[in-house]
Amino acid sequence: MPSLQDIIKFFAEGWHVIRDAPGPFALSVIVVGLVLWGALSWKFDAQIQSRDSIIGARDAVIAARDATIKFQDALLGEYKNRLQIPTESGEDRRLTVEQKRILGREFRLKLDKIKTLVVYAIGEREPRQYAKQFTDLFTGIGVEVVQREAPTLANNVLGVLVGLKDPNNIPSDAKIFIEVLHSAAIEAHFTTWGLGLSQSEEEKDAQFDLFIARPFW
Repeated sequence: MPSLQDIIKFFAEGWHVIRDAPGPFALSVIVVGLVLWGALSWKFDAQIQSRDSIIGARDAVIAARDATIKFQDALLGEYKNRLQIPTESGEDRRLTVEQKRILGREFRLKLDKIKTLVVYAIGEREPRQYAKQFTDLFTGIGVEVVQREAPTLANNVLGVLVGLKDPNNIPSDAKIFIEVLHSAAIEAHFTTWGLGLSQSEEEKDAQFDLFIARPFW
């Protein structure tokens, strides 16, 4: 390890060199400074470019996500427009052309062995006219429809329902039937088929029914 005297001697000799040749020394300092500046500048530029690339990639991902959301919203809007689902409260329910097509196709594909369907409706104008659209649809594809009117005591039930004689034992056809309704954007749920009415032979053989109650509005 050099001593303090050696270090002092080194700088003293170096000072003589700098004093005797200031021009070359200054030039050397400038060259070294330029080299260091170039190296540091390149490093910082690379870091900035890397950061900009990361920001650009992030922005591209966000833009792609936003485009996907807009595309999905557009598809959903188009689907609702095709179904023409009433959105204002107070409107009469109706089966659109698209809903009828879906119901007819899905019923034939998945429930073609069902030849008879019992359809109940609350004894009021709107539920009756909505139920008639279902009966016309199923009759048109060769299904025998037994039409029944629900008594007043069932008026507290709302919407479209699939009635079950035994809610603890849901038949597979009933599960498929409610899935068919859902596929046509018809909200439906199960209820107990226990209205206490005298039943026809067709009703006694049926495991479920379609029940059209009052609308939710």
